[in-house]
Amino acid sequence: MTIYCYNLFYDFTIYGNEYLNLTKEYINDLVENHYLISNLQENILINFSMSDFIMEVREIDISKKYVEILTKIQELIEEYTHIEIGSGSDKLIEIYHQMARLNKSDNYIQVDLYNDGNIYIDNSNKQRIEKFSNFITNTVKSVTRTYFDDYKDKFIEKYGIDQGVQLIELFDPIKGIGAPYDYTHPQNEVFELEPPTSYYSHDEKEMYINKYIEALLNREEINLKCFSNYYGNLNSKESTSIQGIELFFHIVQINKKKTLALSNIIGSNNIGGSSGRFSLLSDKLRDYHMKTLKQVKATNIEEGVTSCEIVFLPENIRHANIMRTSFVREKVLPIFSSTDQSEVRLTNIYIGLDENEN
Repeated sequence: MTIYCYNLFYDFTIYGNEYLNLTKEYINDLVENHYLISNLQENILINFSMSDFIMEVREIDISKKYVEILTKIQELIEEYTHIEIGSGSDKLIEIYHQMARLNKSDNYIQVDLYNDGNIYIDNSNKQRIEKFSNFITNTVKSVTRTYFDDYKDKFIEKYGIDQGVQLIELFDPIKGIGAPYDYTHPQNEVFELEPPTSYYSHDEKEMYINKYIEALLNREEINLKCFSNYYGNLNSKESTSIQGIELFFHIVQINKKKTLALSNIIGSNNIGGSSGRFSLLSDKLRDYHMKTLKQVKATNIEEGVTSCEIVFLPENIRHANIMRTSFVREKVLPIFSSTDQSEVRLTNIYIGLDENEN
């Protein structure tokens, strides 16, 4: 592709050959910083198709150097998916060798395994999950102020209310108020190393630390029920209920009793925030996302809100392997990437606050 661009610059430059190297360096900088996006990156994270990718490569790979290897890799992966688990080591090594012909690396491929077996969760475990979810919701009751509140104060001081400000201007360190806390990718000239306010309860922190130390000294488990009265006595100015949260549990059997062990994949209350990558493997999970999205969409229509999927090219391109997901929203906001979906651009996003600071 570099040679192809070189020939174009050589043929069409109007400044003479002495500027050819400068032009090449300029174009390379645009590519490396993702201002110029290759059509090979289109849909690399959403609804990625290996067949479509190979078709795009075929258009520019005149010597067929890459197409043949990519086609071979695609065939091997298809064969590997139908091999019984535990019997595909030789096939996997063959895939590694083919990928090494394209680019040498310490790591080449990830393997996602999907168990299509059914499990049964009885009502007692369902209730335990619900109680734990409610407990997590309770932990935000003591948070009366967040960093977002401080950032809103900065916005009002600069712009006032009932005024829309372009997002890219808002983050500008000179024209706007700079980037929010810890926003360093890319580095902004104005950002805070630490928030000026503690956005958690010191009493609550001490309560958890004391229980942790006590459990270590007595070699016993921490019973979360002991915090129920504490959270029950807290008065929150606003409702702390959340529409949903994604929790992942390992179901293990201890002393012939099924126990739910919380996985480290925890947190997102956005649809597919954690489970999105697995929707490529499971039609049931993809259907779950679509069903939930329809409910959210109905609420958004009533409130005049349009939601979109944010797609960005990771700083380490290898991470794209584990960030691929299926697309469930009508619009997408691509950053350093591109899709064939209906796009929302950063220049079209405006931020504003009304008299209620919403």
